[in-house]
Amino acid sequence: MADAFDKILEWEAEQYKRGFDEGWQSGLPDAKREGMKLGADIGCLAGMRIGYIRGYVEVLNRVRPQLPTNERIERSLDAVGAILDELVVSGSVDDDAIERLEARFAALSRQLSLKPIGISTDSLVNRHKFAEPNPKSAGDLSF
Repeated sequence: MADAFDKILEWEAEQYKRGFDEGWQSGLPDAKREGMKLGADIGCLAGMRIGYIRGYVEVLNRVRPQLPTNERIERSLDAVGAILDELVVSGSVDDDAIERLEARFAALSRQLSLKPIGISTDSLVNRHKFAEPNPKSAGDLSF
């Protein structure tokens, strides 16, 4: 009698393994697609955050002669620029690099008594998602 139950248990284990393997194989393409989409979304957000800070720094560099003369401000502006350049040259962006960049940028903003607007991920996503392009209001964006 025990032999019959052993065979049933073996058959059940085989069916479980077979079902698991089939499910794994059929779910793999969907998982890869979802992973690629998530990676693209996260990469886009990182690019938006870096681009926002880069644009802010470019404007600050253009008005640099009008900024208060302060060695700390100069060093902070140069440090943020160096981190941005490092990110561009390396071609890889990780969370630590973005956190370092945002911390330096926040310190620079405090030194200049600026109120950085919208460097959080949520505000960038919302601004990106709901902003309607209007070419008439853009005007001449060249410097």
